[in-house]
Amino acid sequence: MNNSVSIFIKNVIITYEEKMIEQKTIYTYKLQSLEHPSFDWVMSFAKKIIDDLPKSVVDELYQDLERGVVQIDDEPHMFVYLYSFGKMHKAKLDCAFAHLPNLFYERTEINIIDYGCGQAIGTMCYVDFLLSKNISQKIKKVTLIEPSEICLKRAALHVSKFCPDAEIITLNKTFDELSYGDIVCEDTTSNLHILSNVLDIDFLWGNFAQLIKDSLKGHNQFVCVGPYFNLPQIDLRMDKFADFFRGNNDFNKVFAKFQLNPEKEWTAHIRCFSITASKTTPFLGQIDKYKKIKIIRENGETVDAQAPIIISASRSTDIPAFYADWFFHRLKMGYSAWTNPFNGVISYVSYKNARFFVFWSKNPKPLLNHIDELKKMNFYIQFTLNDYVSEGLEKGVPSLDDRIETFKQLVKTFGKGRVIWRFDPLILTDKITVDDLLRKVENIGDQLFGYTEKLVFSFADIERYKKVKSNLEKNNINYSEWTENQMLDFAQKLSNLNKKWNFRLATCGEKIDISQFGIQHNKCIDDDLMISFAKNDKVLMDYLGVEIVNSLLEVEKIIKKKDNRDKGQRQFCGCIVSKDIGEYNTCPHLCEYCYANTSKDVARKNYEQAKEKGLMAETIMGR
Repeated sequence: MNNSVSIFIKNVIITYEEKMIEQKTIYTYKLQSLEHPSFDWVMSFAKKIIDDLPKSVVDELYQDLERGVVQIDDEPHMFVYLYSFGKMHKAKLDCAFAHLPNLFYERTEINIIDYGCGQAIGTMCYVDFLLSKNISQKIKKVTLIEPSEICLKRAALHVSKFCPDAEIITLNKTFDELSYGDIVCEDTTSNLHILSNVLDIDFLWGNFAQLIKDSLKGHNQFVCVGPYFNLPQIDLRMDKFADFFRGNNDFNKVFAKFQLNPEKEWTAHIRCFSITASKTTPFLGQIDKYKKIKIIRENGETVDAQAPIIISASRSTDIPAFYADWFFHRLKMGYSAWTNPFNGVISYVSYKNARFFVFWSKNPKPLLNHIDELKKMNFYIQFTLNDYVSEGLEKGVPSLDDRIETFKQLVKTFGKGRVIWRFDPLILTDKITVDDLLRKVENIGDQLFGYTEKLVFSFADIERYKKVKSNLEKNNINYSEWTENQMLDFAQKLSNLNKKWNFRLATCGEKIDISQFGIQHNKCIDDDLMISFAKNDKVLMDYLGVEIVNSLLEVEKIIKKKDNRDKGQRQFCGCIVSKDIGEYNTCPHLCEYCYANTSKDVARKNYEQAKEKGLMAETIMGR
């Protein structure tokens, strides 16, 4: 543990009885000495700690939290979180609990599943609420799910004091890492599912929801609370999650500023619903999309590994540009490993069942060193070929002429259609106008005419991506957001340009409908494209739910019986299910608008470390 934490706790936390729980800390002794624990006491203890710190330190700790959305990995930040957001969380949860059906409080025994529990604020507030209403209800079991180890151990400590008779189960996992069997509900005991300030975070919620749904037994009461942003792409996540279960809608309300508390600018979106699960066998297809198998690592250890059918390489880093040798080495070895950026947990991906690969790159030239391997594979390449040379927004990419030549070489080598042109994202700044972007697109389009059939683009949505916004501001890029009128203007003019190319035009992850200009919504991980390249691969076609009907008298028919869309992606993303094998903070292209790197220095350092390890280790970074 680092020194900044040890001033608060010493000999901090231990694990015993296969359960993560905090023990032998000052906080432990203080909490255990209480006769009647309460969340108010927990907040007041945090306040005492914070009040003793210099304001500059408190301000720095608060800024680190990024309004409470980043993972907490030390005790100072746990205290600052409670000090800054504890009362707001309690107000939202109390409002939600007050609107649960009376029938639920008549149940004498319940289990609690606290998702993304943090320090178990949801469970503590529920116990306080029961006491405040003189409701007698036994809490039989509490399942705590949290990627931060230090928060999970404190959560278990809190629950052991607030619910002394309850069985405690701790799951140190992100939602994406959960598997069937982790969430255990009971037929005979009601189950309270608490999702406090987690559904506004961008993650694969569709897979998560399906896993919960397949785990349900008996009666289930859901409590979902979070902030209200007045941004549909974020605010609708909670409604989409709730609607997925098709349960009884017990309470659904949005609170603007000062409505939840007339003295506070707190906002809230609260949704409560209940569902009684069918006793039929659950459908496990969605949660089994990455079938688990046993593999033997290079060191002889046997481990569980995901074995996906479709591999994405990668949205998180430029594998073709910097890690092509690593990728083909790992493909030969049969597996690779991936380190979770939030909790450091390593998971494994087997290539045993892989049938199709989608590459993403701004410089896929190194793939030309692996022609023989690629000709044995089913794949296509998403080639992001932008022109921000004069503005210096992509300092690490080769010259525009070199990249255009690489595009042509790839098409000549692997065939037309396997290389897709992306101009992504389209960024507006004080130096780049809509017409400037159109001139850039026209210049590249003229040179790629005859080599590509498609152009995919997106309008940079800076405010939505905190890393992008932070990186642009740190680098003094005076960006501006696209207005709807500007999008329509660009689309119309691009459509006119396209009369000489006849490319298929498509947007990536965009809400706006510009189909009147012949521009469709794209599927970047595209089952239709896979069918066109690999229709003779029966295993892949079966996985995609495709039937190909051949007849002597009729044209070949392709019948799609399955919706393969990855419901865990962004709302307007059309991609189908795949497994991404990249890692953030590893791409040294040094693009000013990067969403995958926290900083340029971190990306450079990680890339240099990977090279020192010879680009052959299980993980990209060689750790």
